[in-house]
Amino acid sequence: MFRQVITPRRCRPSAAVTLQWRAASSQSRPRPSLNFLTWTNLVKLLTKPCAVALPRLVARQINVYAMKKFRRIEQILIRHYNNFYSERAIQNLASSFQRSNWCRDRRRPFYILFGGACFAWHDDRLSENDFKQCQDDLEGIDFFANTIDTVPDVFNTWETVINRDHLKAWRKQLGNTHLYEYKLFCRFFDISAKDFFQVQWDLDYRRKWDKLAVKLNLVCRESPNSDIIHWVLRYPYPMYNRDYVYHRRYFIDKDKNLIIIFNKSTEHANVPENTNIVRVSNYYSHMIIRPHFSMEENGFDFIMTYHDDPRTNFPPSCINWMSTTGVPDYVEKLHQATLQLSNTSNIVHLSSSDNQQQNHNPGQYST
Repeated sequence: MFRQVITPRRCRPSAAVTLQWRAASSQSRPRPSLNFLTWTNLVKLLTKPCAVALPRLVARQINVYAMKKFRRIEQILIRHYNNFYSERAIQNLASSFQRSNWCRDRRRPFYILFGGACFAWHDDRLSENDFKQCQDDLEGIDFFANTIDTVPDVFNTWETVINRDHLKAWRKQLGNTHLYEYKLFCRFFDISAKDFFQVQWDLDYRRKWDKLAVKLNLVCRESPNSDIIHWVLRYPYPMYNRDYVYHRRYFIDKDKNLIIIFNKSTEHANVPENTNIVRVSNYYSHMIIRPHFSMEENGFDFIMTYHDDPRTNFPPSCINWMSTTGVPDYVEKLHQATLQLSNTSNIVHLSSSDNQQQNHNPGQYST
């Protein structure tokens, strides 16, 4: 009974106040007339923001699309530029030039001239550091001029492989690799330094006495004492043959009575890699020849340092055999070839430009 009497009395005034406030508020707020919401005003109201935003969106979309197109065009141009001026493109150009009918009937020196134009002599020529690497050998050959019973201090870090009266060989591991660098000293009394040099430099004669040379060609020439050589070396079956593309250079120091020959691996557009031959891209050697008296008289010493990477792992027994047996056999081949050359009159004379190098600095090139 208490809830039925009290609750309605408290709720009714509140509901009445709320209804009166809503009526008062609705009566005091003016309502928009229907004449204001015409179709013209409605279209203007809806299209005014779009008229400003829509052109901006279209312009932004066009910029993004154009940017992608220009970026794609730039990538295509860069790719074609790199393909056109790449090493492979130059090799294909040189090969096509060699196979063309226009070059087939021409003489070889013209083709060599074209190859010389494709080779960057200033970028790949022997540097001053290459000449400084033979300083130890210069000290060694000076030391052996007085005695050959002991070893100079500069060779203490080398392992002795051959120790004979007039033939000595050492080796040293090349960095952190499995390869070895070899050093060879030899002394002859019955052949001259000039003839021995010609055996090293004359390609036509080397093709005759070196049976392991499958191919030995002149690629291009910078000067009478600097050129690029392609040499294919025969390897025992079933291994692939190895080929070398190397830059060789020599100079003569009349004051010190020396002949120095440098060989260093390089690349050339006219000699691309062959799938049937393994390219040796890491090859270096230098040889110092010192006559006992003069270049034409018999008797001289020579010392040579060399290393190469045949790109295969030979067993230790094979490496030891090549060091102890292969090196003496190769030296004997050089000896016999020089003896045969000295008995003939077809000796290629040293270039006159080298004979003028009376005061040549060993740390510089001959010209």
